[in-house]
Amino acid sequence: MALLLQTIVATQGATARVGKRAQLVRTMSQGAVAALSATGDGALAMTINGVDKTAFVLYDSLTIRDVLNQPKTCTFTTVNGYQPPAAATLIISRGPNRFFAGSLTSVQPFYVGAMTATNVQWAVSAINFNFLLRRRRPFKVYAGVSATTVAQDLVASFSSTFTTVHVQASLPAVTIAFDGTRDLPACLSALCALIGGYWYVDEYRDVHLFLAESGSTPDPIDDHNTSALLDPPLTTAVDYSQIRTRDYVKGAGTTAPLGAAAGAKTLTVTNGALFGTTGGTVLSGAQRVTYTGISLGSVLGLNTVQWSAATSQFTTNDWTAIVWAPALGLFVAVSSGSGVLTVVTSPDGTTWTSQTAASSSAFQAIAWSPSLGLLVAVGTGGAVMTSPDGITWTTRTAASLDSWVGLCWSPDLSLFVAVSSGATTYGVMTSPDGVTWTGRTAANANTWCNVTWASSLSLFAAVANGGGVATSYVMTSPDGITWTTRTTPTLGYNIAWSPPLSLFVVTVGVSPYTSPDGVTWTTRTNAMNVASASWWGLVWADFMFVATCDQTVSNFATSLDGITWSVGVGPGAPIQWRAIAYSSTLPRLVAVGYTSGLVSKIMTTSNLTIVLTGIPASGVGAILSPIAVGDPVFLWVQRDNLAAQAVLAAIEDGGASDGIHEGEVVNAMLTTIAACNAAGDADLALFDAPVTTCTYATRDLKTRSGKPVSVNPSAPAVGPLTLTIQDVTITQVMLPAPGGPHFAVSASTVKFTLQDLLARILEGISVT
Repeated sequence: MALLLQTIVATQGATARVGKRAQLVRTMSQGAVAALSATGDGALAMTINGVDKTAFVLYDSLTIRDVLNQPKTCTFTTVNGYQPPAAATLIISRGPNRFFAGSLTSVQPFYVGAMTATNVQWAVSAINFNFLLRRRRPFKVYAGVSATTVAQDLVASFSSTFTTVHVQASLPAVTIAFDGTRDLPACLSALCALIGGYWYVDEYRDVHLFLAESGSTPDPIDDHNTSALLDPPLTTAVDYSQIRTRDYVKGAGTTAPLGAAAGAKTLTVTNGALFGTTGGTVLSGAQRVTYTGISLGSVLGLNTVQWSAATSQFTTNDWTAIVWAPALGLFVAVSSGSGVLTVVTSPDGTTWTSQTAASSSAFQAIAWSPSLGLLVAVGTGGAVMTSPDGITWTTRTAASLDSWVGLCWSPDLSLFVAVSSGATTYGVMTSPDGVTWTGRTAANANTWCNVTWASSLSLFAAVANGGGVATSYVMTSPDGITWTTRTTPTLGYNIAWSPPLSLFVVTVGVSPYTSPDGVTWTTRTNAMNVASASWWGLVWADFMFVATCDQTVSNFATSLDGITWSVGVGPGAPIQWRAIAYSSTLPRLVAVGYTSGLVSKIMTTSNLTIVLTGIPASGVGAILSPIAVGDPVFLWVQRDNLAAQAVLAAIEDGGASDGIHEGEVVNAMLTTIAACNAAGDADLALFDAPVTTCTYATRDLKTRSGKPVSVNPSAPAVGPLTLTIQDVTITQVMLPAPGGPHFAVSASTVKFTLQDLLARILEGISVT
């Protein structure tokens, strides 16, 4: 080996004018290159599409870059006539250690010296398996869900061949929405930014996402670490410029449909889901307007929901279920009437098109799976059909011939659950794809009529409207398989879950009942105040529950909290309003039903609004200048790190400072006050102290971005510090030990590098 290295050096010196690297390759045999890579910890192997191509790689050209929360990259040069295929899979390993695994993204030929076949080489770039995660763009909303569950569900729903073994358990709960504008890696980065965490894909296609990664940590940088190097020398720096102790957080926005004069005590806004019922602050232009509560409104400014006239549609059918499919931009309704024209679709709830069902069965329930891109409808006699678009429907086989009347989709478990009335076999059936169904045993033999899923509780809850065991009209399940009976005040017709309120509501007659956990239920006496009503339709519409019933008058009701309800009269009585759906995109409510003579009816609302109330007439928080129709109104919060402010106040400007350093977080994906608060607090936690950065070099194979490292050398005297590795450049991978590999490392006290900060801005998580 020594003779070989001497020959290399001599050859390089003798051929400088024609290119050292080219001449080096021509004088080394492929066997010599392979021999160079043999080391004490195993031979280096570079496989491309599973074939060992180590001998074709220019030994000093290989560089691997590992930057926190960014894709790992690799560059190298191939020689001896080998041109790697584009998009091939690259794996670089040495003994048991994989240094890199990913896909080739660029293969560019170039010449060293004369333009001859013997002088051609190929500059190759590769990116790790992060690249393969970019193929899907998530559409999903998570409200009050652990970041652990969010990460696991994103990977399971929007990728293939990837695992989540190393996603940290019990991460903080978050509220975050993904609308298809970002790919999966960008969504994972946004999730990490929200909790102050890290993520990466390892060399075995497993996603790691964590606040502090467990497992083996790099060797400490101290006087006892023989793997630490002086190339480059250890350096440290302390930077005060990034400190922030107060953040202004600007979240999602909406508009003012009516405008407001200076001094107005109310402000009407669209998209009421953004605003807290107990008050807050909104930003409109340069004005910070405070409010103490909200009330329901409409574009007419009335304190009620405004319904359009009910219209007769496809009069031979009685419409029993409806759903909004966001990715399709369609309302889809099904009927329990006769014939195969028992499906209708509409982009707006007003103009409807009949579609041909898969069979003439009586369909009773319908659900949409965003991750599968699939509509599923179930009905009596074991009827099941599926459709990817609401137009073409395919018959599927149910678990039994029971009357399936309730259906929901769990995005967290990727599971459909259906319940049956008058079950003769199972009472419950489940399916991961809408095609293959498995029968499950219900908690008891009640007449189960509806079922829903609560993400933050990881719980299904179903309600029955009679039969079986008295006072046991709700059952719950964490998985759709094992069900437990719950004691309730009475039977129920429908059940819905509000993520912002963390509340189940069951409607029945004048006295609905509620539960925060599916176990303990409380009656809300005479809340709906409509005698003899059967409240079949129920939906959570961004910021309120809306229910519909079968009465001649007072046939719908709304509630901001599930406890206090306001009743109203919809057009076209008497109508059996059996189901209701909500589109947050439009936003619009659509109810379907039928008259006693089976003359089908459909009604829609105008766009929903709410009124922000309790705005002061003057002073701080007042509307000081007019807000015009259509002006934007944004969620806005202020977050302070008082402890950090106190520390800085004592040391800055001779003690004359108040310690306040202001920053801003702008993220249109923050759709609740709680989410804005969490984002502000997480950002302050990252930048509430001076940033200490340390650069050093090592040959420690445990070195990786995101890992903590202890720094405590005596010369220069630094530390003791525990820093997070931000950036690693790996070279000399092909040299024999102890010469390689060489890790040039940058570590700091903050979790985000400048590059990552720029990436956050590009991904819509702007921090200034």
